Formats: sequence, structure tokens, C-alpha cells
Amino acid sequence: MTVPDHILHIDTGEGWGGGQNQVRLLIEGLLDRNFRCSLITPSASELSRRVDSRCRIISYSGNALHPVNIVRLARLLGKDGDVSLIDAHDGRGHTLAVLAKLIGRKQRDVKLTVHRRIPDAPSGNLFTRFKYRGRTVDLFVAISNAIKDSLRRYGVSDNRLTTVYSCVDERPYSGVSRDAARAAVRGEFRVIGPLICAMARLAPDKGHRVLIAAAKIVHEQTPDVTFVIAGIGSEEAHLRELIQTHGMRDIVHLAGFRRDVPQLMLAADLFVHPSLEEGLGTIVLEAGLAGVPIVASAVGGIPEFVTNEVGGLLVPPGDPAQLAAAIQRTIRDRALAARLASANHDSVTSRHHRNAMVDGNISVYRRLLQRS
Repeated sequence: MTVPDHILHIDTGEGWGGGQNQVRLLIEGLLDRNFRCSLITPSASELSRRVDSRCRIISYSGNALHPVNIVRLARLLGKDGDVSLIDAHDGRGHTLAVLAKLIGRKQRDVKLTVHRRIPDAPSGNLFTRFKYRGRTVDLFVAISNAIKDSLRRYGVSDNRLTTVYSCVDERPYSGVSRDAARAAVRGEFRVIGPLICAMARLAPDKGHRVLIAAAKIVHEQTPDVTFVIAGIGSEEAHLRELIQTHGMRDIVHLAGFRRDVPQLMLAADLFVHPSLEEGLGTIVLEAGLAGVPIVASAVGGIPEFVTNEVGGLLVPPGDPAQLAAAIQRTIRDRALAARLASANHDSVTSRHHRNAMVDGNISVYRRLLQRS
């Protein structure tokens, strides 16, 4: 079977998040299917350290959009290069690829796909409109239909839009005992009642302020409840102050960056994701994989895989009272919690396996390169 020879990925993020993990899993899957992969990424990026060693790293320092980096990429796309297709995974990578293709437009026709992972519409400035409505990008790959609809409203034509859902990696959960995880985590945070977990970067759009307000309501009705919020970010100082102001230091714990995500998930009685906006919410998928009941905001792509009252309880974003009511209902009704957890696990393992994500992207590549 003929396959695209060489996929050049671009991810300009230095830190580690859900997007970088999806790039890592995609590259690993492509390499296992005999594709060649290269990755343009900052020299100090976490992705460069975690990506499969079979992938060629093309690193840079400083600004991704420095003219030196644009010219360097244009040369890789030149007549003597062997790149079949560029896959840009973030906004700066999108810009870098577009500028490099414009410089090298008289050379080889290298196809360009752009993954779109954020729900908000692109800005209205002239160059951004060109990036999305011009013909330099061959196909936009949205990670949810909500994002695809946002791009359509922005003016991207249907024949340049497709959806490939993100995935979860089940391997870190292999061999992890739920009972051992519960004992360890509950001991660490001195949990005596229900344990509610949330995991996301600490940023305003993730809704942690709403969660803390809801936690206060829940605690008034269920005094032995414990909340553990894992993640780091710009909101940390404000959230600590908010917890202190509400007198909840022993109730709500900011756990920081954690490498034991499977243990936290398996220890939880409930996973809460109060995001104010969301592309898809891969951490919610992971909660489903772990078999944990879910309460989440009905935003972005979340309702595409969490059906209200079937796979979880969905609430309007930004409403502490409704969030608290959904949390209380789930921790009080064990039959409901068990039913939600079972439905989540079955849905995630059937629709969001890593092989499905990799195969979906390969279909995109073959469609553009007209190979089968």
C-alpha cells in the first residue's frame, strides 16, 4: 500500500497540554504505520523531550515567526526536499507554514493541513482572514464539530473543513489498581467523604472560580466533601486567595502539576469540568476512560460525547448554583453515579481510541495526496 512518505508537523508550544499530547500520540501512530515524521518545535519544548525518538526534531530558539525560521522552512519545502505534507497544530505554526509556502510558492506544491483545537473564532484582522479564507491551507482539521461550525461561520468553505476527534491513551491506566489509587490519594489529602477532582490549566476560561463558589455551596450541605484541583497556570495566586477568603483551605486543595493523573482519576468519586469554553475537553474523555462519573459545562465539543443524563450531567457555564446541584445529586445518588460512569467508559473506549484518531488523520492525508 502506498502511503505519504514524510509528514512535517509544527507545534510551537513550549509547555505541555492536551494539544501537545495529541501531537505526540499522532506522531507515534504514524511512525508505527511506516510514515516518516519530522517535528518543528522550540528547542526547550516539553514535546521535543516526550515525542517518539524515531521522529526527527527540527528545533529553533526564540520567536517561531523570526524571518530565519520562515526561510528555513521554505527551504525544507523546496524542490530538493521530500516533505509530502505539513500539519500545523497551533496558531503560530499555521502562520509559519503559510508564510513559508508563500515564499516558496514557485517550488513544489506541498499540502498543508491545520489542526484547530480552540473554540473561539479567529480574529478579524486582514492577515488572519487571509490565513483562513485564502487557499494556502488545503484542509482545516477541527477536533470537534463545534469548532468546525465556528470556522464555517467565519467563512471557511465546507470543502476545506473536516472533523477528527481527539483521543485518550489507555496505556497509562494499565496495571493501576483503583483500590490502591484511592487509598494513596485519599491518604494524601486526608479525605474522609466524597472526593471531587478537577484537572486543567489554571486559566480564567477553565471556570475554576465558578467551581470554588460551587464547592462552598456543596460543603454547606456535605461537610465531609473534598475537592482536589490539579494543574498550574496564571490563575493560581487568585484561586488560592479565593479559597482563603471562603475559609476553605481544608476543603479545596490546589494540587499543582501532577504526573499521577491515572491515580487521581481512579481515586475520584466524581470528575468536574466547569470550563467556560472548550474545544473538545480531552481531560473529560480521560475521566470517561477511567470510569468516573462526570459533571461538566455544556460548552464547545463536550456535548458531542457527553450526553446529558446518560454519560454525565451537563450544566450551563458560569453558574455555581447549578454546578453545585449537579455535584450534590451525583455524590448522593450512587446508582446514578454508577450508571454515568459505565456509559462514559463504553463511549470513550469505542469512539475515542488513539487508533481512531490516527486513522482519521491518515484519511485526511490520503485525501489530499490522492493516495490509497
